[in-house]
Amino acid sequence: MFRIFGRKEVDDYFLLPTLPPSNNTNDDPNKSSWLIPTHGKSWNIPQWHQPYPGGTRTVTTGGNFSCVWTTFVATSGKSVPMCVHPFPDFISGVIAKEHRWPDCDLLPVLWRENQPNQVIRWFSITFWRQRQPPLFVDIGANIGSCVLEMLLSTEDSHILAVEPHPMNRFALEMTLRGLPTPLQDRVTLVPIGLGKENHQVLEIFTGETNMGNSVLGKAIRDVPDQQIRSDRYPISVERLDSILLPPATTRTIPLVKLDAQGYECNVLEGMGVDLGRKIQTIKFEVATHHLQEQNCLDLFARLRSLGFHIRPVHNGKDDGRNQDNSQHKTKEKPKDNTIVQYIDTGEVFDVATDLVVSDYLAVRSARNTKAYTTTPS
Repeated sequence: MFRIFGRKEVDDYFLLPTLPPSNNTNDDPNKSSWLIPTHGKSWNIPQWHQPYPGGTRTVTTGGNFSCVWTTFVATSGKSVPMCVHPFPDFISGVIAKEHRWPDCDLLPVLWRENQPNQVIRWFSITFWRQRQPPLFVDIGANIGSCVLEMLLSTEDSHILAVEPHPMNRFALEMTLRGLPTPLQDRVTLVPIGLGKENHQVLEIFTGETNMGNSVLGKAIRDVPDQQIRSDRYPISVERLDSILLPPATTRTIPLVKLDAQGYECNVLEGMGVDLGRKIQTIKFEVATHHLQEQNCLDLFARLRSLGFHIRPVHNGKDDGRNQDNSQHKTKEKPKDNTIVQYIDTGEVFDVATDLVVSDYLAVRSARNTKAYTTTPS
């Protein structure tokens, strides 16, 4: 470790200084330099440096919500306590058993690939004083498995986590409050939904046994016989480009994770073209039935209009094959979770038989030939 021009200690490999947190909302919500911290009385950014609302490190309770503690282990091998839902919930159950959520494994790999050359980094830090850390945006953070993966497996990411459902948000907040301050200071949690219009209020609907299936504006089932929870909550909805301020809107955003249960087209529209073109990679989930129900069958076309190329993720890996050619334009029913022809043609899905959920990458052309691997689940 050494110093550059009297600055704080920097890692002698990454040449990145220990940056002061840009999320000053932990101390004073009015000091954030890149994010609007509140919109009137409808929502505000949580402050981590507050005590737990009640309970113990086994069960934590606050208001009508509670969560139970387990351990999250990242692909880096680092681990932290994590609060998960105490009732039957798919993601919570996997994390309690496996201590991770494998869908997040690829994110640190994508993050490192999108970082600038170390020499360029050194010059930008030393001479241009670009002290704002690079931003990872997690849209649909749920209870925070991908937030923790990025916190523990990267050293330089600042995380903007967006999660609208108050029950998911409660578990994530409790986890973040239990972390060391240096990790807390790298996360900003925004308690809203993202859409194409500002200052909306929509109800959120959730499927039983899967809090990840939380949908803005309407109830959409994972499977035909899934029950919808009776508890519903009003959610503030804003455009992403309306809550971010410079420098977040003027610099490249290396990575976005997008999982909005069919609301992806609204989220993309709310990014705006200028902000959308500053994003290098989007890892996103495609759920066919949800996209149809939310009138988002042109998702791939929208991403291509922003300059992205689409690639599938198979078994947690980017297989390196672009989906932007005519061989995928047939009417044949998709196989092996390859559904791009459905999205491109607008073909109608049969909810009983055609529900397909798979992950894709939207990448810039400079990275078309790169393939990735992750730690096996």
